[in-house]
Amino acid sequence: MVPNKGKALTLLRLSNDLLRRLSNSRHTVFCGKIRIFLANSFPLCDRSGVNLTGAFNLENATPIDPPRKDKDGDAMDVAEGGGSEPLVDHEFYRLFWEMQQFFVNPKIVQTPAQWQAMTSVSKSFPYLNFEEPVTQ
Repeated sequence: MVPNKGKALTLLRLSNDLLRRLSNSRHTVFCGKIRIFLANSFPLCDRSGVNLTGAFNLENATPIDPPRKDKDGDAMDVAEGGGSEPLVDHEFYRLFWEMQQFFVNPKIVQTPAQWQAMTSVSKSFPYLNFEEPVTQ
């Protein structure tokens, strides 16, 4: 579909207006289905899906919670059923949210030191491989 002409432009405007009106917290599944439909309908390189101005929301920050401790000093992040298995390894949790700084502001990885920091953090996630160059 060519999004700048005819029915495709109308479909894009209608879908974006619908997404704006729906609550992301109450209509999560429906919003996801609309986004999947849009992703399959329009090419990835389309102007409507590209950040041409390079504007990023730099105010978005997620504080990393320290692990909770019980009165003996042991970590308390355990399953609700009373099991002793931790829900999430705190080191993995910290690294996962540390990756956010690179996705919030991608321009910071242009320096070699920040690129090295991102690749070292990303090694904790085997499905992220930044060592191989991107090809088209």
